[in-house]
Amino acid sequence: MFLEINRKIRFMSTNERLLSNWGNDFLIIQRIGHELYEKFCEADRIEELIKIYDFLIKENIGIGHKDYYKMYLNNEISEEDFFLGLNIYKIPGPEIKIGMTTVPIDFIFGKEYKENKSVNSKGEIVERTYYGKSKKIDREVISYVIRFINGKVDKYEDRSDDSDFYFNYPMIGSEDGIGHINSLPLSRVLVAFSDAESDYKAKDMDDFKDLVSNLYSKDYIQKDEGVKSIYNFKRWNSNGELDTSNLLGWILYKNEDVNKEIILHGANALKKIYKGHKETVIKEAEKFLNAYDKALVDIRKVQLMTTHELKENNISFNDKRGIIDKIVIECQENLHKNFETFNDIEYFKDEVEIFREQFEVFKQRTNSGCSFLGSFGDKNKSSSSSAHKTVKPSEESQTINNNSQIDTSKENIVGNTSSENHIKTNNTSKNITFSQIIIGFFFWPYGLYLIYKHFIK
Repeated sequence: MFLEINRKIRFMSTNERLLSNWGNDFLIIQRIGHELYEKFCEADRIEELIKIYDFLIKENIGIGHKDYYKMYLNNEISEEDFFLGLNIYKIPGPEIKIGMTTVPIDFIFGKEYKENKSVNSKGEIVERTYYGKSKKIDREVISYVIRFINGKVDKYEDRSDDSDFYFNYPMIGSEDGIGHINSLPLSRVLVAFSDAESDYKAKDMDDFKDLVSNLYSKDYIQKDEGVKSIYNFKRWNSNGELDTSNLLGWILYKNEDVNKEIILHGANALKKIYKGHKETVIKEAEKFLNAYDKALVDIRKVQLMTTHELKENNISFNDKRGIIDKIVIECQENLHKNFETFNDIEYFKDEVEIFREQFEVFKQRTNSGCSFLGSFGDKNKSSSSSAHKTVKPSEESQTINNNSQIDTSKENIVGNTSSENHIKTNNTSKNITFSQIIIGFFFWPYGLYLIYKHFIK
């Protein structure tokens, strides 16, 4: 079993339990969430919690609904039915098992379906038909047909390949979902140290500080769950066309680490995607960029809450030993020292900058309402996000093919910074600035003048 503990020991409080086995238990809190961890401890059912954790790891089961676990705690679901139902949360998608009750299916599939009931010698038969939007025609079609006998799955039919069906997956750390994505698990351990009634081993505290100080490695960005959302752009190929073979990329990306190729793929896709997917593209691009920017900040801040932050998050603590803020400062200092030795950390700054610039061009193109402005803006990035940069004399003389593709080699990404940031036409006197485009768009006589001057004349 993954977690090795003395299963005969019983603990008087959640903090005492956590402090006695924090090296393993903080992993449980991270996966399950502190609320459920505390409820299992208070109910003296920690062995069951460990069994559940081991099962989630072994079977590659993702985020569940908190209420589903609470139903098990309240004995509203048998242990057998509970574990069988957990398969509905499998990664990359729900797995229906024969014998599964309606409870976990309702959580994931929702309660919108057509139902037919009948009775035979086996008992009550209920057949549910779930519908999703067709991928081929503008109407709803059958996605799933599930038959229950006496409240348990007898057989089912999966037709979801031909339709888009919405699954009600909760977000990690949300009000409905289990687990945590913030600093709560480690902060709970620190609170347990601070609030301990009896002495603890100095080595345990030293091990904790080492863990916090060395939590981030050079591949932190590559493995960050938010940054991994860049894999959502696998749904489009480099020509900006929706690739039906990658429609499930938003689920599967969790199994991949971020690399420069996928970021550049997204940048290339942005060059060609047009208005048909505008809202989705903007949402996905902003999700990735926000996660990346946040990760650059988070990677240099220890995942511990100060006493002030604990209060702000309504987390109770009793800092009897006066160590919380002291430990946070010490770990922060150690983290910064560690980063001084990380000379080869992959931040993907060049690739992300290319993606960010293409995203700005995409928004200008899709907001313009004019096709020629859209194509022109794609060829003149200097008029957008790079307009503020100083152009060196040597760069002024450079000429670049307007139809050139983004070079995916690292050497060229770094070496051709000036060409990426200052794209020119062969005749520099015919450049249109971003300000001219905006003025021409809202003041049409001037816009007509620009068209005549730069495209007709």
